[in-house]
Order: sequence, then C-alpha cells, then structure tokens
Amino acid sequence: MLEFLAWFFIVIIALRILAKLLLPYLLRSFMRRMQRRMMGNEEFSKQSSRKTGDVHIDYVPENNSSQHNDNDGEYVDFEEIK
Repeated sequence: MLEFLAWFFIVIIALRILAKLLLPYLLRSFMRRMQRRMMGNEEFSKQSSRKTGDVHIDYVPENNSSQHNDNDGEYVDFEEIK
C-alpha cells in the first residue's frame, strides 16, 4: 500500500511538471493556429461582401402542392375573449 502511494505521488508530481512545461507551448500554438484561421476568414469575408440590404438565399425548398400532412392534427380557429 505504501509503495502504491509513493508511485501515485511520483506520477502526480511528474504530471504537474510536464503540465507546467507543455501547456504554455500547446496554448501558444493553438492560439497561433486560431489567429491564422481568423485572418483567413477575414480575407474571405472582404471578398464576398455584399451591399447592405441584399438578400441571398442558399436553400430553396421543393414546392409540394399539398403542404397539409395527416399527422398535423385538426386546425382550431380560436377567438379572442375580452
């Protein structure tokens, strides 16, 4: 049991040391990669900019003659009571 605790604490201390050494490097590289990605998106958005008020539709649904589905249930017209 004592040997297990000793190994456990050694592993914990080793992980803390590795974390202190590796995490700053990993975070720095992650931030650089995200910064490059954002710069690429900025250039793309400048190229594809549209005038204010323009409408762009990416998806046009198919026109079905019958929009009513039998599973929709019954329509009830409610009246407002004052």
